[in-house]
Amino acid sequence: MAEYAYRDKDRKERLYAADAVEEDRDKVFYCPNKLCGAKLIICSVDGSKDAYFRALGSCGHVAGCSFAESTVGFDLKKRMMNQVLIFDQF
Repeated sequence: MAEYAYRDKDRKERLYAADAVEEDRDKVFYCPNKLCGAKLIICSVDGSKDAYFRALGSCGHVAGCSFAESTVGFDLKKRMMNQVLIFDQF
């Protein structure tokens, strides 16, 4: 899962999953790793859970790509929210 992807192969136009809209659902995006040729699609745009990008089965990530199973952005977001909650308890 990736928190963001690129609209173009040159990776100049970034889209964060949280900013994706319904019209993005049928579009193909590109992995943030410039060495990876994975094509990604947006999932969960409807708001049932946090939106994220995943690779198409036919065009997966290269071996060792940090975005193949990446939850870094999501984990960071959760840690930051936990810190705010702990801070607010005092």
